[in-house]
Amino acid sequence: MTQHPTSRSTLKRMRCVPTGSCFSAILRKLSRSPNVIFFFNAMTVVEQIVPVEDISPRYEGYRRETLTLTWEERRQGHGKRRSDAGLEFAISLPGGTVLKGGDCMILEPERTIVRIQEAPEPVYIVRPKTPQEWASYAYHVGNRHQQVMIGDTELIFLQNPAVRSLFEQLHVPFETGERPFTAALANVGHSH
Repeated sequence: MTQHPTSRSTLKRMRCVPTGSCFSAILRKLSRSPNVIFFFNAMTVVEQIVPVEDISPRYEGYRRETLTLTWEERRQGHGKRRSDAGLEFAISLPGGTVLKGGDCMILEPERTIVRIQEAPEPVYIVRPKTPQEWASYAYHVGNRHQQVMIGDTELIFLQNPAVRSLFEQLHVPFETGERPFTAALANVGHSH
């Protein structure tokens, strides 16, 4: 089995004013001084996810950290992240990757494994009593392109004004709560 690196280091980009290259301007200005030393911070970029059960014993000495993310944050496969303990790194995951609780990122340069945790989010909970209620609620919410998590005895929706208004219009009994949310299906390739 070929071992593929799970992370790499790259230079951090500087934030610049959109009117020009601030980096070049800073270099020109600072290069006039004979006593200037430049430092660049490397940032680890994670490019693949490893399920927690696939972490090999070779990582036994690595520090363990967590990264708690909402549903929307777990769907974003690119960008800068900060672990719950403050470790900064970036991710560049394959398109369509959705992080789930227990997924791990191995940051080789930092000798750290970061495990994903699903953040509790404000939700509406609906408990349909009949197959007709299940179908009706799912139809109306889906028709409005709202995300739903399907449980054994309940439908769970992220709290937002559109869903609440729909429930009130249809006289759907619901309660509020907080729990990790993972939608049943993403609206991939859907359009009108």
